[in-house]
Amino acid sequence: MLRKIALLLVIVCLAAAALAEGSQLLTLPGDGWVDALFTDGETLYILGKGLSTWRAGDDAPTSWEDRIDLPGPEDGDGDGFSWRNAYEGLTFFMDGEALRGGRLLEDEGGEAEALQLCDVVLTDAGAVEARNVQTLNAPAAIRDSGLNGLSNLCVHGGTLYLLGYGNEGLVLCAVDAADPKSARAQALDWDDYHLLAAPDGPILVKEGYDAGTSLYRVDKDGSLEPLCDLPPFTGGVAVDPVTGDIFAELDGRVRPVNLESGTLGEAVSALPLDERGTAALGGGTRYAAVMHDSVAVMSTEGTLDENGVLCWTASFNAPWLEEALLAFSVAHPELALARVNAPLEEALNGMLTRSRDVDVYITDTGEGAAAYGALLDRGYMLPLERESLRAFGERMYPGIRRDTFASGALCALPVYLFGGGMGMSEALLERLGLSISDVPGDWMGFLTFLEEEIRPRLDRLGPDASFTYADLTAEGFRYNLRMEILNAWVDCAALAGVAPDYGDERLAALLEKVDGMDFTAYGLPETAAAEDGEDGFFGGHGYSWGSGDKLLVQLSTPYDFDGDGVDGTPLLLGFGDDLPGAMAFSATAAFVNPYSAHQDAALDLMELLLKRLPMETQYLLCPDLTEPLLQPNYEEVKAYHGQMLADLRARLEAAEAKDVQALEEEIAVVEQDLEEYERTGKWLIASERLEWYRAHGDRVCIQAPSWFEKDTSGEAWQLLGQYNDGLIPARQFLAAVAQKARMMALEGQ
Repeated sequence: MLRKIALLLVIVCLAAAALAEGSQLLTLPGDGWVDALFTDGETLYILGKGLSTWRAGDDAPTSWEDRIDLPGPEDGDGDGFSWRNAYEGLTFFMDGEALRGGRLLEDEGGEAEALQLCDVVLTDAGAVEARNVQTLNAPAAIRDSGLNGLSNLCVHGGTLYLLGYGNEGLVLCAVDAADPKSARAQALDWDDYHLLAAPDGPILVKEGYDAGTSLYRVDKDGSLEPLCDLPPFTGGVAVDPVTGDIFAELDGRVRPVNLESGTLGEAVSALPLDERGTAALGGGTRYAAVMHDSVAVMSTEGTLDENGVLCWTASFNAPWLEEALLAFSVAHPELALARVNAPLEEALNGMLTRSRDVDVYITDTGEGAAAYGALLDRGYMLPLERESLRAFGERMYPGIRRDTFASGALCALPVYLFGGGMGMSEALLERLGLSISDVPGDWMGFLTFLEEEIRPRLDRLGPDASFTYADLTAEGFRYNLRMEILNAWVDCAALAGVAPDYGDERLAALLEKVDGMDFTAYGLPETAAAEDGEDGFFGGHGYSWGSGDKLLVQLSTPYDFDGDGVDGTPLLLGFGDDLPGAMAFSATAAFVNPYSAHQDAALDLMELLLKRLPMETQYLLCPDLTEPLLQPNYEEVKAYHGQMLADLRARLEAAEAKDVQALEEEIAVVEQDLEEYERTGKWLIASERLEWYRAHGDRVCIQAPSWFEKDTSGEAWQLLGQYNDGLIPARQFLAAVAQKARMMALEGQ
């Protein structure tokens, strides 16, 4: 496809909400990530970037220090570690009402040498301390099993149970505290296993996804007793440590588990799918589930109405989106949220029959080609007539409002923008004796500029820089230029409010110009390197990101010029006074089905999406945001470097002569890192980049789908392939495209 951005992200969804009171959304400070939950039945321990605790009745979690020191295996030196690394640091577990931790210590060969256990104590001063530290030689069974990392620990009746990673799969070990040498270990496979504490003894959960989920009781010798098999895709198994009640999730609903029958009861609450951790607490009345840096504590004291469902579909996923859905689930106990698969192409037909199958769409505006535009133009999007939504829509750029407003009302909320395109490095232009102001603003002028100004000066770039953004062959770069021109032709026409005319002489002349240029003269090879395979990258065209500075660069969002080591200014190339250059974004937008049976709730969800819309997206949409934007973790990163420098300088003052040079070198490295961060990493959106973007705001628009993206017959790509393979010339190619595009327009597509 011409410009489709592949979002290789797992789509996480929600599917229900509790009917009874007591559900609560816990948001942790900062941008932390929650790794696991533990509970003694009353206190919920939330482990992630730091450690937080929560009890029923608390308005918010209490945060504690995020570091702890443990002695090493021999010399007793402090061995600090971050909470986030469970394999090198502690694995936490509950021992009755006490929070404890354990870790494996390895020898030089990477084999388990000792098992270290401690009590984890939260002090009145807000510190997290390891007390009563024990270091035990690893039993032979553990060493022989190849266990080299812990995922779960559990204790019951004087026996310690360890689940971790071996050489050929997971390993389950049982260690009797009274007789450690009798420890036993058994090898498991690589399936998704986890160990849960339970009043009657630990339960091993094997989540087989489409093969079903199996529960086993673990005996004191480590043997497994099958308990029951649950339906495919059952997950989120949690055991109440007080009552022993077991809950699990299926289809986004929390359900009690009947061990005797191996069945799930009626849904009692909601749960986000693909949750990262669960815990049952409060005597079987609450169920907690993790989503990124938020935790939902859902009441389990009701029965969920299986018919009360708000359905949504999405082609986009992000943590903030999942958290908005989680907040909706907590706020709307009368409705369940269910994600359904509903391609946008089918939405138009559904609207004709007033279908209520989907309440909220979160979709790529180019998905289904003309479907999005048709839905907007024909009034098949509910006007977002909430004050917060309406006011935000009025703040957006006119070019964005054009594709999100209908009849003067905001109908679709943009939730994600991505704008790729070519840029030029101003630093490398200076090496050539040129500046960005010398670069023409139209495509024909730009191609001539490459020939007459860039090519004769390329030897001035030096060995550490090259002409173009990727390691492309000459033919690969030619292909990319064709795509850039064809995309820009559609976007510039959309910005000007006209249909793209593929028969325009300017377009034919540009493609012929590209076809006649010799890109080997720019240092690009004729064929891909042999080590790239028989055909090389990209069918012999080459396609890998090379090292060193590039004169021509590929940019993401217009203000992210420094992202991923790229530094350049966008080229907004047009085709003449009637078709000026466009700054076009690929967009994902959310809208509501006007025939939804849950319109008010759907609008509540839209407001939650707006409330959590990332600031960088808001900056792309709204020209009234004019202050530069710091990285959200700027102060934290700066404080981290500052503390590191303070520690190093304190060590330097007390250092022996033999250690002074090494410490001074280490201090210099940290100072350089901090200086570099202040220069390039401090700003999410720097002032000079923002000023450039705002100065070109009249060029901002949403990408319009081209005929290539609208075509579902395959003819478009067949024609393009013939042209790129040299089987047909540019004018014949464009004539065929123009004819097909006219036919499609007559058919209302």
